[in-house]
Amino acid sequence: MIALSILSGGAAGGASDPSGAGNGGSDAPLIEGPKARKAHKQYTALKVPAPWEQKGFTPADASALAAVRVLSSFTQPAPGDRTQTDSDFAAVFTAFRAVDRLQVLAQAAAKTDISAADRAQLERAFQRGMTQLRQYIGSTATDKLSLTFGANSSRAESSVLSMPRGSATFTGNVVVASPDTVVEGLTGTEKFEVAIGIPGGTRDKVTVDLSTGPSHPTLKNVVDAINAAIASIPDRDASGDIITDESGAPRPRWETRFAVRELGEHKYAIGYDLGYGELASIKEVGAGDALMVAEARHGKSEADALELRRYTASGSDLTAVADAGKDVSIDRVATARAAAKIDAEAEKKGKDYVKPDPTVNAGLHVNASTSDADGNSYVVGTASGDYGAVRGNGTKSLFLTKLDSGGRILWRRAIGAASDVEGAAVAVDANGNVSVAGSVAATSSAGLVSGHDADMVVARFSSSGDQLLNTKVDNWGNDAAKAITADSAGNIIIGGSGSEGGLLVKLDASGDVLQRVKVDAATEVHSLATDRNGDIVALTREDGHSVVRRYSAALDAGAHFDLGADVLANAVAVASDGRLAVVGGADAQIPGDQVNTRAENRDAFVTILSTDLSSARTTYIASADDDTADSLTIADGSIYVGGRTYGALDGARRGRRDGFVARVALSDGQIGAISQFGREDDDVGSVQVDLARGGGGHLSVLGLAAGELGQRESAKIVGQTGIVARPSGDIVSALRNSVGDTFRIQVGKGKIETVPIDANDTLATLRDKLKKIVGKSAIVSVSSAGGDAATLRISVMAGEKITLIEGKKNRDGGDALAKLGFTAGVYASPANSVEQRLKPGGTFGLKLDDTLSIDTKDSATRAAEQLASASSALKNAYASLFWTEAKAKMADNDGKRTGTGGSSAYDLAKLASYKSALARLTAGSGTSSMASLL
Repeated sequence: MIALSILSGGAAGGASDPSGAGNGGSDAPLIEGPKARKAHKQYTALKVPAPWEQKGFTPADASALAAVRVLSSFTQPAPGDRTQTDSDFAAVFTAFRAVDRLQVLAQAAAKTDISAADRAQLERAFQRGMTQLRQYIGSTATDKLSLTFGANSSRAESSVLSMPRGSATFTGNVVVASPDTVVEGLTGTEKFEVAIGIPGGTRDKVTVDLSTGPSHPTLKNVVDAINAAIASIPDRDASGDIITDESGAPRPRWETRFAVRELGEHKYAIGYDLGYGELASIKEVGAGDALMVAEARHGKSEADALELRRYTASGSDLTAVADAGKDVSIDRVATARAAAKIDAEAEKKGKDYVKPDPTVNAGLHVNASTSDADGNSYVVGTASGDYGAVRGNGTKSLFLTKLDSGGRILWRRAIGAASDVEGAAVAVDANGNVSVAGSVAATSSAGLVSGHDADMVVARFSSSGDQLLNTKVDNWGNDAAKAITADSAGNIIIGGSGSEGGLLVKLDASGDVLQRVKVDAATEVHSLATDRNGDIVALTREDGHSVVRRYSAALDAGAHFDLGADVLANAVAVASDGRLAVVGGADAQIPGDQVNTRAENRDAFVTILSTDLSSARTTYIASADDDTADSLTIADGSIYVGGRTYGALDGARRGRRDGFVARVALSDGQIGAISQFGREDDDVGSVQVDLARGGGGHLSVLGLAAGELGQRESAKIVGQTGIVARPSGDIVSALRNSVGDTFRIQVGKGKIETVPIDANDTLATLRDKLKKIVGKSAIVSVSSAGGDAATLRISVMAGEKITLIEGKKNRDGGDALAKLGFTAGVYASPANSVEQRLKPGGTFGLKLDDTLSIDTKDSATRAAEQLASASSALKNAYASLFWTEAKAKMADNDGKRTGTGGSSAYDLAKLASYKSALARLTAGSGTSSMASLL
């Protein structure tokens, strides 16, 4: 029969073809050549019935809706599915079942006769199933196949992080129509001081006096005056003699220069370029301070936005106010879904459709603020989504933001955890380092926590944002941090609550606990301050009372003052003369002298206490409705108060609850000014105030800020992303409590390597780590994202495969991959060689993403279409495990697709000879004669 098949052109000896691909219509039999036979041997899988081949199977069976919508696991086998020992079959079949069940939900939600409540329930089930499918694909082990949740990709890219390089360049945000346009707000009498030097060296100082120029200066006039002053500083040799150029003129010492920059048509702004390795600062001579106000706004106009306000003349009537900007925490998934819906709408409405901003804000709350000696402000609070380079993981993170005196954000930092971080406090020490404190909710897997109890967490950063400390305070029971301060020795004192009540904890610079003091009768320590003698002042809450307590530097208890019952004090501060001020909300009169009378409801109050806490004088900031004070700062004989009101303190109330700032005289408690702010339907959150030293002058008119120029974010990954560094002898010993965040990487089918993140790692050092692992299988590079921003990129070479895997969970959370912005999964590049292309299996992407939802009819229709495409991809993945005639043809024709068969030239020549012989034998003979012959 084989001979007959060969001679007659039948297919009795041909290769099996599960895909249905045959000889392209040719009557010639497929004769595998040596290349095809070699490739064929790799295919060892034995065909088993796939789910879609089972008897009675109906794709996306609507009758299964009731069962699917209550499924606890979308990746569980269906009745009748056999357990698969082959890992590739198991992966394809399990994923197919999950996709099919998701299609059932999507098709149900795509109907028009469905209630909003029913659609919402379907959406919850759909998102549960999508999460389970993504997790299954990302964690399941396979042999010849690789499945990806999204589209096939040969490149992985991180989030955008800071990677400063070269000299610092800055452009201001104050724009004028021409370099020769008079700058509004300048009087022409201003004097600025510029100081330039190198790290660790003495700075040269020059004064720029605008009164020596035009009475109405332009942007160009100002720039020329500053540059002339800088250029007047001569360079000197080792003997102190002035160095001259070829013409004999003194050579300028410094390269830092200011410039007028064109931003567009009729748009110009001032900017500067710092010379390489040079440091510079600027201030206005005689300038006052600026009052910086930070609050979280919740409601109609600004959904969960951090809003910054700047009062440029803090000692006046508080009317010179400007919006200094805003910041938000972003719900990444919701934003991506909103963008997808907007894109779909744009396709319907055409090119004239103006796309709205798809950004969806996540929860954000402001808890505290403070300032440093250079006029920079630090705001601390909690964020529920992405914040800067810190990627949200569904829990609240404690954030710290640094701003210059003009309100420009210099950097953001966050402490993330596997559970919510609650509360926040901030303090700046004498060295300019900033410390923050909070608490991690009780959980067995919380970041920065080992154990089941809630713990205090503390982090310290340098002024440039480098993380110096990141630790927890070990203790049995539930501890919560509410307040923080620093003493003259650089120690950190945390106030809060423990299982036994109010608590003070002193840590050294390495995070070691030096003292732990229980505050008798207190339920918690709510606010802390350090006075000029190094004593610690604590504001406690004790059985319905608010009490101010004084402690020595050694935390020995001293005098105290009870503010009374029905008083909820929120913050305490120390004046330069040693007196104390306390603010909060009072439902009863506070003991001591009264500057004014209370209203009927809860009133905001300011109580001024003597140094020895023996006397008090209280001022009430009261409307006809409830008011409370959240924060205060003291300077130049004034107490500045930030708070909230349901009433009218300065004109009519504008929102559901407004914010306010007030100035109260330290000398006599009189209210000097009040400024109330709000927007329709908005609810203003906690209002935090601090002073930007020297920020009240005219530099803001030029788009500049007082203080250090060119402040740049640190390049270190740990500080920017909230990643927990690997402990080592090279970093602060407090990190010894941490296992550290990691991620894993596998090249091809090789060993899975774990990649730790060290405290000093930058994108460049992480690139070098990965280069050693991937070798020639991928190109790892740092790619510029504009300015000081960059991303880390992994580009897989042709025919290679790289798998990125989440870090193993540990007591600190564990995974660094998501925090870096990488997506776990397989990254592969199509093979160029025929040999690689003929291997069984391969990489198959389902082309699904987090934007898929079924919360509307249109989005459900789109989801159903993408899921149908994913089903087809899984069927193709299954078919790739089997040998086909098409593959045989590709092998023997060196990868060229042809319809002439897969046989070699030699085999085809032999076939032609056989056919010729057959023709001669059958000439003039009938079928019976031929049959007789055979």
